[in-house]
Amino acid sequence: MLKNLLLTVLFAGSLLVQAAPEKVVHLSFDQAGELKDLCGHVKVLKAAGDPQWQADGVSGGCLYFDGKSALRIKKSPYFTFAPDQSFTLEVCYNPEPTGEKNWGTLLMHSARGFGWSLMASGSIGRPMFNGNAPGKMCRLLAPYQVMLNKWCRVAVVRDAAAKRISLYLDGKMLVEADDTMAQTFSTSNYDLVIGRNFKGRIDELILWNGVKRDFRPAKEITAKIVPLPVSPDVADSWKKLKENRLDLVPAPKKLQITGKPFQFNPEEWQVVRTAPADLPGFEVFTGKLNRIGLKKFGKTGKKTIRAGLYDDLLPELKKVKAPVKPIRQGYVLVSSENSILIAGSDLHGLLYGWQTLASLIRENGEMTPATISDWPDFLNRRLEAGVASYAGKYGERIIDSFFLQRANLASLCGQSALRMSRRYPAKRWRELNAYAAARGIRLLLVDKTSVVKLGDDFRKLIPPGYSTHYYPYKPEEGLFGYFDGAYSWSRDDLAEKNGRELGDYLAKTGFGGIGFHSIDCGNYDNPGNWAKRTEMDKKRWGDNRVGAESNLISIFAREIRKKNPGILVGFCQYPYTCVKDPKMIQYQVGLNRELPAEIALVFREAPRPLFLENAKRLASHPILSSNYPYDYSHLPCYTNSGRYAANMYFNQLSGMGFVHWQTATLFHNASDMAASEYLWNAFAPGAAVLPEAKHSFEIVTAKCPEIEEELLPRICRRIYGEKAGDTIARAYALKLSTRVPEHPDSVLPAGINQDEFFAKMQNDAAEAWKQLKAVRQFVPAAELIMFDQLMSYVKRCELLAAARLHAVRARAELNRGNVEAGKAEAQKGLALTQRREIRNGRIPCWKPIADDLNIAGIIEQRLRRAEYLKTVKSVKIRVALYGYTGSGGARDLNAGILNGFGNTAGISMTVLRNPTKNNLKKIDVLVFNATRQLGDCDEDPIANIREFVKNGGSVIFAHNAVGRHQGSFQPAWFPEICRGFDDTGTNQPELTVQSPAAVAGFLNKGARYTHRYFDHCRLLPGPKGRIELCDADGKPVLVSGTFGKGRVVYTGEIFGVLPKNDLQAEPDLEEWKMLYNLFRWCAGRPLK
Repeated sequence: MLKNLLLTVLFAGSLLVQAAPEKVVHLSFDQAGELKDLCGHVKVLKAAGDPQWQADGVSGGCLYFDGKSALRIKKSPYFTFAPDQSFTLEVCYNPEPTGEKNWGTLLMHSARGFGWSLMASGSIGRPMFNGNAPGKMCRLLAPYQVMLNKWCRVAVVRDAAAKRISLYLDGKMLVEADDTMAQTFSTSNYDLVIGRNFKGRIDELILWNGVKRDFRPAKEITAKIVPLPVSPDVADSWKKLKENRLDLVPAPKKLQITGKPFQFNPEEWQVVRTAPADLPGFEVFTGKLNRIGLKKFGKTGKKTIRAGLYDDLLPELKKVKAPVKPIRQGYVLVSSENSILIAGSDLHGLLYGWQTLASLIRENGEMTPATISDWPDFLNRRLEAGVASYAGKYGERIIDSFFLQRANLASLCGQSALRMSRRYPAKRWRELNAYAAARGIRLLLVDKTSVVKLGDDFRKLIPPGYSTHYYPYKPEEGLFGYFDGAYSWSRDDLAEKNGRELGDYLAKTGFGGIGFHSIDCGNYDNPGNWAKRTEMDKKRWGDNRVGAESNLISIFAREIRKKNPGILVGFCQYPYTCVKDPKMIQYQVGLNRELPAEIALVFREAPRPLFLENAKRLASHPILSSNYPYDYSHLPCYTNSGRYAANMYFNQLSGMGFVHWQTATLFHNASDMAASEYLWNAFAPGAAVLPEAKHSFEIVTAKCPEIEEELLPRICRRIYGEKAGDTIARAYALKLSTRVPEHPDSVLPAGINQDEFFAKMQNDAAEAWKQLKAVRQFVPAAELIMFDQLMSYVKRCELLAAARLHAVRARAELNRGNVEAGKAEAQKGLALTQRREIRNGRIPCWKPIADDLNIAGIIEQRLRRAEYLKTVKSVKIRVALYGYTGSGGARDLNAGILNGFGNTAGISMTVLRNPTKNNLKKIDVLVFNATRQLGDCDEDPIANIREFVKNGGSVIFAHNAVGRHQGSFQPAWFPEICRGFDDTGTNQPELTVQSPAAVAGFLNKGARYTHRYFDHCRLLPGPKGRIELCDADGKPVLVSGTFGKGRVVYTGEIFGVLPKNDLQAEPDLEEWKMLYNLFRWCAGRPLK
């Protein structure tokens, strides 16, 4: 014990006195035709073949080795190490697939079994260090992970003082061992060979004299984000704000600093307000003074603050040579040590001018004199919150937050907002609407286009075999059902009655606007259930959808405005995405022509060229675009979404809204706070082109220094004070999310190292929580509620990440066959899921983690799968599970399959939410597991998927996705193979093999197969469909066939769901084997 303690102390001491490592060899390969050591110490020669220079290296160029080419460095003292010499050797490589037994050499300093080498081993290219001496061997092999076709930085570190050798990969130490290789490293008999038998690219070979342990990854995960041209005036404002440490958000369009800061003493000033309605803005100013402890204004002060409308202050403005009157909602502010003038173009502008004046005063009481001319780019700037949040005790605080962010529209989120609003007293809504209106904000309701409300018990009205997305409801009266409403395009009498009732309610509650959301389903073949319209609709309108929709919305608007003449009415048509489809384009053109021009049209975000095409077609109407910047499964507490606002800027009548679901805090939501700058200044620094993969993890979490290092700190200092703001901004900039540890396989990119990711997330959140705790004392009392919510959220992220990390490690141990180690990890994680701090969130994100940590059953399943996989040869297949994105409460049933496969047996598993042509190119097999509806898609999904299969891809439709319910999967997409759903088989889990093809790898004709769930769907085979499985009544349950070059499977079985409680769980062995064989058959690699 004493000896070990002394060794530990000596080792720790050696770390303290080690000198900084010295670079002695550096091969960058940056220039074509140059094999040059940048340190000038060694000479590089061609040993075999001719490695080819390529431009796409880690940093600059690189060399491509074809498996036959190699380089060498002649015997060199720099690669001959003394017995007590520490060194570090690092190299970047990007391997390509090779034979399973092929070990490509990155670096080799050996011959005849003596020396050392750094290899890219086996068919997956994982790094391995080998050291050999007489009677001794050292092997450091990285844990199993596929390294193919991506850059990695591998390093070998020899710490002679500690007598340890370590292997690093992309900055993380993977394995280490005792150093017994002094003789191996000290030999001078060999050349250093680079790239022998290696196929792939090599770059940045560096030798350090000494111990180096900080390595950056070869390639940071980067998102391809293209900046937009920035407004020179706004960029200049940002620069001046930074130089003068002024926390103005949004930044003024034009800012001129006219002098040095002066001490502002309210007793020396009198205030003259010529527009009494500016009181809410004035209160923002006085609230700032109270917060920093300044006294009240004097009544006869010699210095004057004069505020009013621009046209009422023309003489005063002329005296100070003020800027010209800005456009709508703008203001001019001229401040000096003796006078301050605020002139609004209108009341909105005057309110915002007071806000800016408040921000010109620092917490030390100094005011910076300035001349400002300012106005918003977007006419309408929308944020939103939940109905209950508005109606609760914090409703006014939410509106205050939106006011500070200069939103002038605030919607009650959700298509059922109208129905939900009726749960609260009309008096409450009148108070809240009056409070918002005084701050220049309209509160907006959202309703569906139904003509009859069916109430909360509408599900009782749905006949068997139909879903919430369509069901017959009095078709003889021209009505059909969708969720809680009855719909018709021919019942003007019911539409007028509904419009009158809505008008009465809006007049009674004082809402400033209402938006009608078209039926949210159907895609291109059945837009908004138009294909499901009744015979009465067909008789009146024929195929004239434009006329039918325009008539319906016009009736609603006309009736509502009889009692609400100034109300804003909007229509979110379907599809609400920007379209390229000729039929949808024709529909938009017609809608623009026939719908009354004062009705605003709403559609979703899109890349700028596509957006502008759609906006021009609808230009007769106010445009209110709506941006959903991330998938609901992600929900980060902060995104850079605001930077993409400029993509949706059309003209001075443009409107823009962000849909940020509340995460860390109820108000002062970081996502909204950052977006407010770009709603005001669309082309502020950081503005960028909306990427095609806008919802991808890389885009959502991409770094934006302009926001994270400048804008967020300004925002947080303004809200939480100058002493705490910067720390809070750093916490927000981490983009923490409780949803990522909840279901990482649905959010994180395929191939990401989850152990590293969650270890970093845990550490980042823990450190952020400590820093937040340290500055809590400086947070203003009025903001402590929100600040404490943020602290609670950060702590929850820390614990969720830690629990998920234990789940990842438990599974890794199980994969290695270390059952006891796996159980130990699981117990640690389960203990975390019991803590109060992890369970106090609105969404129980801890539950899926706890389910994954209950591994007794998983252990048995894994062991049985492992035994099965020993009998088959692994192949590489890219499988994607479809994930629903949209409204209507649909959910994915993918978690069990994801957990059961991961990347096992060569199956790489991802979730695909947007089946565009480009996304489909990245996969081999697409699976719809019990999917009822298709969600939002930027292109026609059915046409894309048929083309995908025709060209060699494959698709599997399981359970509901065979067309069990009315909706996206009716009619069947591949009627040649299967005509769709017949009926339901219940409690008949045993199936019989009839004509095996897709299942032939593990089931013979006449064999029995038992599925786990309590029911299955019976199928109607198509003319080219092959019936493989039947139930006890002889009804087909699995049908397969080919289409073009691809393959199609329809199966009535559901995968990854438990029968008792519908919880998602890993497939049992037989279910897993079924999926595995279907994947292989679909990919054209069936088991023999």
